[in-house]
Amino acid sequence: MFLNSVKLLVRRKQAIFWAAIFPLVLMVLFYFCFGSINEQENCIDARKIAVSIEGDSMYEKNFKELLTTLNDQYKNGESDLDLDVTYCDSDKFKELFDKEEIEAAYKVTDGKIEILLPARYKSATGMIVRQIADTYHVKYSIIEDAISKDPTKIMEIADKVQENVSYIEVDEASSGKDPYFWYFISTVVMGIMFNYMAGIYIVNNLRANASYEGMRIALSPESKFKLIACNFFAALLVNSLISMGHLAIIEFVFGKSVFAKPGLIIVAVVLSNAFSISLGIILAFFFKGNVETKVNKSLGIIMVMEFLSGEFIADIPGTIEKYCPILNRVLPSTVIKMIFYRLTTWDEVGDLYINFAKLAVAVVIMLVVSAMLLRSESYESV
Repeated sequence: MFLNSVKLLVRRKQAIFWAAIFPLVLMVLFYFCFGSINEQENCIDARKIAVSIEGDSMYEKNFKELLTTLNDQYKNGESDLDLDVTYCDSDKFKELFDKEEIEAAYKVTDGKIEILLPARYKSATGMIVRQIADTYHVKYSIIEDAISKDPTKIMEIADKVQENVSYIEVDEASSGKDPYFWYFISTVVMGIMFNYMAGIYIVNNLRANASYEGMRIALSPESKFKLIACNFFAALLVNSLISMGHLAIIEFVFGKSVFAKPGLIIVAVVLSNAFSISLGIILAFFFKGNVETKVNKSLGIIMVMEFLSGEFIADIPGTIEKYCPILNRVLPSTVIKMIFYRLTTWDEVGDLYINFAKLAVAVVIMLVVSAMLLRSESYESV
């Protein structure tokens, strides 16, 4: 029964196309469109920075000294961080940004550092300038007295900055923490959500109707729940393998790390695919008509969820979070995307297990309800 269910699912060319082929095509397009951009953003070319020193305290003077020390380290071959620094008044920043002559700017005054970035800034540059400022601010308060007695102590800060920035350079290039990585993860999840089709096909296969398969199911001594479970796990196996295949392509072909937490990734793949299949089963009962009609109507719902979860415009979840945050907590596509994005880009798991629990509970409820609905149906006439 299990193998037969697997064969029936694999023969559904439409389901295989949307779940496996279509997301893969999109990822290839993303790679060729964004890959070179990401390499340019995360290379170790000179970071063009403007600095406005507005004050004459030791804090401002030593920050300038820090930037000079970092440049000296680069020139001496002790560092890969190349800073192209322009010193000017802060009122010239806008002009320099408009001419694209700088990528970031520092305004140093009154014992604090203000960072200015253009609307569309390079991810690596943004992280580097923040790391320099944060490291200086934290370390300066600790060794301020030592600097006043021995100016060479500025090297301690410079070494710490270089250590942190070197990590950012490697991390940006290898782990995929770039503005375009979201689209790869989002597309994998879109493929998972398309597995709702498997759920619709399961209901179609198990419903009593005038077909040979329908009559066989109607006369089967097996319980409806057992039949659903068998077909459900068959679909779950096939679709989980497809999802793992997509992630493996991102890792080994596109060179973006996604398996830093392999155990949790597998759990996420299984739970998210279980949810999409269960959702398809429920939608099959909700919509009327033949299989194609149900698939098409359900596709409309899935595409709306994908749009709201940032598949086409990555900033949409952020906008929703600002005006209606509850929607991000309950929208399945967003919940699943944040699970995968957290697992592949963040060290902390945060609310990961809560989201796992949400999916698991939803799957159990939908499977129980679908089994009850299927059991209540009578044999259809021709």
